[in-house]
Amino acid sequence: MSEASFITSCPECKTRFSVNAGQLKIAAGKVRCGVCLQVFEAKPTISPERKSSTAKPMAPASSAKPARSPSQSQPLTASRDDAFNRHSPSLNTASKPKLYIPVEKISVSTSPAASNKISLPNSIAAGFSLVLIVLLLFQVAWFKRIDWLNNPTLRPLYAPFYELVEVPMPPRAAPNLIRAYQLTLQPHEQHQEALRISLLLENNASFAQPFPSMQLEFMDVKGRLIAQRLFTATEYINAQLFPEQLIPTHQPIQIQLDILNPGRRAVSYQVKLIPDSKNG
Repeated sequence: MSEASFITSCPECKTRFSVNAGQLKIAAGKVRCGVCLQVFEAKPTISPERKSSTAKPMAPASSAKPARSPSQSQPLTASRDDAFNRHSPSLNTASKPKLYIPVEKISVSTSPAASNKISLPNSIAAGFSLVLIVLLLFQVAWFKRIDWLNNPTLRPLYAPFYELVEVPMPPRAAPNLIRAYQLTLQPHEQHQEALRISLLLENNASFAQPFPSMQLEFMDVKGRLIAQRLFTATEYINAQLFPEQLIPTHQPIQIQLDILNPGRRAVSYQVKLIPDSKNG
């Protein structure tokens, strides 16, 4: 079944290319110039296809270089003391021989004003040190928050802070306990140049946690990466079924992904689960 074709022009080198509606839909409207490798939006420069000798095939930005189109390039790989020294001069109380000097008893009295002058600097130094300690503890707690939020003992300590800033506390996460299996690949039912990937996700943790991002990679016979695409959780989950975007525990979830066919060079593929960087 043939699809409607259009002509688009590279804004960098002004080369014109032919692209069809299926390619634009799978690649979200982005294409890559096969001459200067520039990735750009095709829709602003699109026009109906006409017979012209200058039009060349265009590779969408998310696809790999097909084996039968050497002029197209490979896809982009995805993929934080003060020290006080006090010196007191020593007093030599030894007297010379046969020299007697009468010494009256000297009483030293300290007035309240003098006491305040002595204690005030010490209070300022103590207060300043306390502030530094609090700031240091806060800094450690902030940079360790992702790990400590997943600790059931330390997690309640963060609740007052998130309530103060009126931000919901991130959910617990253990991405190493999420498993992907039964990965299958088959031709797309509606688009000739597309593939449909199906797999199951299962959360083996004792608590619900966020869906991860998934990176799909294609390799050639030598194991070299020739194409990849990153799918975020919002791109592949049903928001109505999972409004909080959390995977329930011990329940397999069927996932389907659509991607442009990377060509004959792709002989193997794999899926990598990447934790959501926004959590924490």
